[in-house]
Amino acid sequence: MPRDASRVRRLEQLAYDSELTVEAFTNPNWLPTKPWHDSAGFVPDQEQRHLLARLTAKFGLRPWPSSSRFTYLQEQFGGSLELPDEAKGLGNK
Repeated sequence: MPRDASRVRRLEQLAYDSELTVEAFTNPNWLPTKPWHDSAGFVPDQEQRHLLARLTAKFGLRPWPSSSRFTYLQEQFGGSLELPDEAKGLGNK
């Protein structure tokens, strides 16, 4: 599967179930409990693990201490995001 497709799946999960998505990506102890967690992009493949290890070493990255950081960023900057034309109106039924 192309890398862009897996990124889109993870972004889609933020809209579908943001609490689960944030938990999966911020809690180092989180483990998948359902078969679809892998196909939704919650389980990194070997290439993603390698890239993350390189970025972590190069930039001193560390996990967010809690999922509330996402909520804060969403509140602060969510209104500044621009959606592509094909995404405008989605979810506004």
